[in-house]
Amino acid sequence: MLRDRLTLVVHSCDKFSDLWDAHFYLLNKNWKNRNMTTYLVTDKKTEKKYENVQIISTGETAELSERTGEMLNYINTEYVLITLDDYFPIYEIDAEAIENILDKMDEHRLDYVRLFKRPNSNDKIPGTD
Repeated sequence: MLRDRLTLVVHSCDKFSDLWDAHFYLLNKNWKNRNMTTYLVTDKKTEKKYENVQIISTGETAELSERTGEMLNYINTEYVLITLDDYFPIYEIDAEAIENILDKMDEHRLDYVRLFKRPNSNDKIPGTD
């Protein structure tokens, strides 16, 4: 089950908080069966609240690397799916496909994968397209 294996982290900061409503609306719409802990990691405290999302505010002067370091204190899963506030999930997300990727990572002892094409790369997880 994804809840036991994967944590979703959305990186942002207060100056991009105008993206959050749309991002989490689309996330909840297109990943309805998202059964995992989800964090929004930002700098400043906010009054905003989103369904199935916990907000971590790391401090107004915290840079992305510092926010990432603080966020790691909250992670209790082997894997972390990191995304950004402006990567809008406009298509339905298949939880089973994500689970299969984690299985392949376990099988091939991988500690990092990208979920989008990288130019000039032929590195692929064996058994995937």
